[in-house]
Amino acid sequence: MTLLTVAAVLGACLGLLFRRTVPAVAVALATAGLAQFGAMGLARALSGRAGTAQLASQIQGVVGQHPGALVATLAAAGCGAAIAGLLAGWADGRKQSTVFIPGDAPRSIGRKHRRSPSLAAIEERPGHAAAESRIQTLLKQ
Repeated sequence: MTLLTVAAVLGACLGLLFRRTVPAVAVALATAGLAQFGAMGLARALSGRAGTAQLASQIQGVVGQHPGALVATLAAAGCGAAIAGLLAGWADGRKQSTVFIPGDAPRSIGRKHRRSPSLAAIEERPGHAAAESRIQTLLKQ
């Protein structure tokens, strides 16, 4: 049970790190699988040595004794990564930036039936020119 919790938390952390579901799930599955196979190999290596049989049995109790125990760990890691990746992508505050089209180009209707603004529609204001000249004088000093 502890290993499943660790795998789910690891998957959730990777899902938040990647913020995309597919790479997060792939990395979480690979990481959880490698960790479990490594622990199973360590338990098998320790079981043959004298004085480490107790440690080997405890490791086998945590990770399982056969490769079929890998399924639950991979499922926990994959579900944690998928849910965290979906929630991170949904809650991500990044929006699409506004695209300006040159004045002579035809304006296309974009998403939600909004027209893309044209550069010809932007007016040059006198206050903008004065502020820009003040900034330039400050930068020259």
